[in-house]
Amino acid sequence: MQDLATLLTSDENLAPAWLSGKLVTPLAVGERLGAILADRVTAGCRSTGATRLRYAP
Repeated sequence: MQDLATLLTSDENLAPAWLSGKLVTPLAVGERLGAILADRVTAGCRSTGATRLRYAP
């Protein structure tokens, strides 16, 4: 496993340098994803330019 310092910023977001050039980025949401949280996650992803989202358990 890579050092988390290369993957995350100090506020625990994915590091821009790690994201650079990637077309797919994981987003962990925990064990349960209710409708309200799903809407918020979707809105957040869309606000950054995401055109497609995929859910995988």
